[in-house]
Amino acid sequence: MKHSFKNLLQGVFLNAAGVFSAAGAGIVTHEVEAADVNPLYQNTMNSGERIAPMKRASTSVVWVIGEDKPLFADADKGQDIEDPYNQQFYTSSLVKPIVYLAAMRKIESDKRAVSNDEMSPEDALDYDSVLTISQRAKSLSSHRSFENEMSVREALPLLLSFSMNDIAHAFAERVANGKTVPSDISVKDSKDLEQKFVLDHMRPLVRELGMDNTFIVNSTGLPTYSNKRRAIPTWHNNVSTPRDMVTLFNHISDHYPEYIDLSSVAEVKMPNRVKPFKNSNPLLESSTRNNGRAQSIPVDGVEGGKTGLSAVSLWNAVLYYEAGDKRLGVLSTGNDNAEYARVPKEALEKGVEALELRTTHENNIFSQLQYCPMPENDM
Repeated sequence: MKHSFKNLLQGVFLNAAGVFSAAGAGIVTHEVEAADVNPLYQNTMNSGERIAPMKRASTSVVWVIGEDKPLFADADKGQDIEDPYNQQFYTSSLVKPIVYLAAMRKIESDKRAVSNDEMSPEDALDYDSVLTISQRAKSLSSHRSFENEMSVREALPLLLSFSMNDIAHAFAERVANGKTVPSDISVKDSKDLEQKFVLDHMRPLVRELGMDNTFIVNSTGLPTYSNKRRAIPTWHNNVSTPRDMVTLFNHISDHYPEYIDLSSVAEVKMPNRVKPFKNSNPLLESSTRNNGRAQSIPVDGVEGGKTGLSAVSLWNAVLYYEAGDKRLGVLSTGNDNAEYARVPKEALEKGVEALELRTTHENNIFSQLQYCPMPENDM
């Protein structure tokens, strides 16, 4: 079912809380499918009060991998965020783990199809399949591999450890096309394949996992702007919440434990590029990132996850931390260069402290139960 949606690509402004409000003029009516609308917009599209997430929303969440209740959740910078665990934010490249998940599902389904003689092995996606880097993929941003093609095996760490946009788009094209993409694919066909990937793979995955407040519009996480110079986003952007990110990374950790290694590569040197790419995980134990804009703080026990950066989100980061027999997840959003590593580190420290307090409490309860004398039965 379709409904009329007020597309405020024109005549919008940010209010004091950093949230879009209607300016009244220049409103264009746009017909869209109900499933094509961010749930936040659906709930407020007629209110004229809040139709977009808070720009650069700054939240920190720490949880035990496999659990859905956070050890620690807080909002930073004094922003008006009442519920940081459910605060919608612009994800930027935090959508790329969803690309990875969709690609893994495709590899698994193609393997079954080949074994059932339902697909030619030449068309099946596997780790040795060739990804073609189309001209459109290369044009998306300067943060790219500078390659023309590579295997899926080679591409996965470039997607997850180095967040290369051309690789994300290449996965979208290949999965949506169902077979190797020709190197001379047109821009129009490339766009169509990415949209097919979003509609047929990424959004169904999000719904399947119960990520009810996540909305996906592309495979890269690159934002769309109504005014790029002022970093004013349109309504049609990638957004999520900490709760949904916890759901996503719990699922990936449970089903694809190799994700951690794929996202923990510290640096890589590409043949067609002078300088190596650095993993932008702010606390990665093996990090070599030390440029002047956003310097990492290597922490023992911190492993890969995913980062994202754009003008509307600033730095977002998810990382893993080994804490005894448990693994913690840390999500930190909306950090500028100065806060890039400091805020996630502070969140991690608070999460570890919360886990220690919880463990002590649980041990005390167990001790009391173990040594509590049992009442004698009346005879």
